[in-house]
Amino acid sequence: MVTDQLKIDVEKFLLKDFSFVKFEIYNYFNNNKIYWAHSKAVIFQNMEYTDKDAFKIIDTIKSKNWAVYNEKSTLKYIASEFKLFSHIISNQKHKVADIKVAVKSILDSEKLVQIIEFNPLISDLINEGRHRVKNVYPQEIKYRQNISAKIGDKVYLCDSSNNIANPAYVIGNFANKKLHIAYFTNLNSDYIETQNLKINGWALIGASKNEVGLTPEQAIKNRMC
Repeated sequence: MVTDQLKIDVEKFLLKDFSFVKFEIYNYFNNNKIYWAHSKAVIFQNMEYTDKDAFKIIDTIKSKNWAVYNEKSTLKYIASEFKLFSHIISNQKHKVADIKVAVKSILDSEKLVQIIEFNPLISDLINEGRHRVKNVYPQEIKYRQNISAKIGDKVYLCDSSNNIANPAYVIGNFANKKLHIAYFTNLNSDYIETQNLKINGWALIGASKNEVGLTPEQAIKNRMC
C-alpha cells in the first residue's frame, strides 16, 4: 500500500542521496530527458549562471557519466536501494511495487528535478532552422568583413562548403578577439553536419569576427572554408 508516510520517506531518501537535473534546451528538441546520479544532491537553483555556464553544466554531467532517466530501470534501481535503506534504518518492509509507485509520482511531479534554463533566443533559433543560400559565394580573406557583436547577439555561421548558414548566438569572448558562439545545426549519429535544414543539435566554438555574419548571406561570404 502506498501511504502518505511512504511518499514522505521516499522523498527524504531521494533528497539526501540522489540528484536529478533537466536541461531546458532539450525541450526545444521535444526531448524531456532527465539526468540522474546516485550522489548527494547537486544544487543549481540558487546559483547565478550564464548561458556559457549552462552549456558547461551539460558537459560536466555527461563527463561524470550521469544516467538518463529510464522509467523501468531507474525505478527498479531506486526502489531496491530504498528497500535496503528502510530495512536497515527502521526494519520496515515495503513492497517494491509500492516503492516504485511512490518514486514515480515524485519524479513525475519534477519537484526534485533541478531545471537548468537557457536563453529564450535558443528556441527561436531552432525554430528558424538553417538557411541554404543561393548565388552568394565566399570572399577572399582580405575582403571579409569583421562584424560587431556582443554577448547575447544573434549571428550566423557557415562552416562547410554546402552554403548553409547556421543560426548562432554569442555566449562569450576569447582573449584573441574571437567570439565564443553556440551554433545550431543538423548532425547525424556520428556528429557530422548534414545538409538537412532542420536543427537537431549544437556546437560551441571560437570564431573570428570575420568568420561569422549578421545575416545568412554575410555568413556565406565570410565562410570558414
